[in-house]
Amino acid sequence: MMNLRRLLPAFSILSLCFLSASGLQAAVVTTPYSNDFSSSVADFTENDDPNWSLVSGTYQYFTSLDNNAGSAMVTATGLGATYEDFVVSTTFEVTSKASGGVFNWGMALLGNDEDPGTYILADLSSGGGIRLINVGGSGTGNDVNETGSFSYALNTSYTLTATGTYVGSDLTLKLDITNGVSSTSITAAAFDASTYYTGAAMGLRARSGSGGGTTVQYDSFTIIPEPSTFSLMAGFCLLGYVMLRRR
Repeated sequence: MMNLRRLLPAFSILSLCFLSASGLQAAVVTTPYSNDFSSSVADFTENDDPNWSLVSGTYQYFTSLDNNAGSAMVTATGLGATYEDFVVSTTFEVTSKASGGVFNWGMALLGNDEDPGTYILADLSSGGGIRLINVGGSGTGNDVNETGSFSYALNTSYTLTATGTYVGSDLTLKLDITNGVSSTSITAAAFDASTYYTGAAMGLRARSGSGGGTTVQYDSFTIIPEPSTFSLMAGFCLLGYVMLRRR
């Protein structure tokens, strides 16, 4: 009985770590959050949209239409108006694209709701570039408009990682992209996020060009709030494991 009581604190710490990493269903998730799309997309708002589907361990967006955009979002608790630093990342591959027009594939950040009218778009363009731009809410000093060059090719895996760092309500947003061979980044310098970019909706976004449709397969999506805090949580998990081993 005495040994059992000594084990309880370690089990409690390990249980806390497990619960903290678990997501809630119905498009409201706790963070840190990660989905490799191996079995479910129930967390996302568009799980009933025929343009979005679970295909061979990926979350696929397909459209045959010109100039058609779609987003699949989750609401991440603890982000947005709390001005908490974050890292959001996805890995994807474009498997088909019509020959004309400009296409875009990437992420929507800090949306005002799960069908966002205001958000920051972080994506790769078929024209050969990456961008951080605001969608909605422009004209009040909160505009985000940063672009960079990066090559694009079909059937190539890309990883996009957006890192947000706050000083008060001023947000600096960095976007990194890599295809496993080359990489680059762009940074939107500190801008006041207090008026529009206070939403907690994060997710995936794709848009076809004027020439026709596209297919893109997202292999993963991850949200990590306050990276330093997350590292501390990992330390507590390790401590709990060590305590358990010693008992």
